[in-house]
Amino acid sequence: MDRAVRAFEEFVRAELSRHRIDGLTPQQALFLLSLEGRPQRLVEVVRAQRIVASNATYLVKTLVQTGFLERYPDPHDRRTAIVAPTQKALTAVGIIQTALAPAPTALPQVKAAAGAARLFETVCSADEAPATAPPPPEPVRRPIVAPRISLAPPQRVLGTRTR
Repeated sequence: MDRAVRAFEEFVRAELSRHRIDGLTPQQALFLLSLEGRPQRLVEVVRAQRIVASNATYLVKTLVQTGFLERYPDPHDRRTAIVAPTQKALTAVGIIQTALAPAPTALPQVKAAAGAARLFETVCSADEAPATAPPPPEPVRRPIVAPRISLAPPQRVLGTRTR
């Protein structure tokens, strides 16, 4: 997983520097991608992305200062804020999405190749002679012993008290 995250970060850095977009880290770009190009309540974005609230607050503050986001109070709930991407952010997100677009087109071929490999493996295993399993072990049979029930009062053991 770390390798995939690092590859994504390097990819985003390369695309942003190629298009000369400064002041945006891969984490910030991922946050902007999660906004889906529309204003959203910060609480909903934090829940959806499973970000720690203090980290999200710092991230939003940085994005507002660099001009990628606008932040304003929610008119229905003054305890939370609404964050909206600016035109600068929409441009950056569009560049990243355009660069990522060829990857999903290859996805059907990857799925088809994986399915073909599974099918090939199934066919090859059907040609092999079935393995004979050893017979299950005999269950351990214990003799049935009748419980010892005594109606006599308990005997007194030295050193103990009985009531």
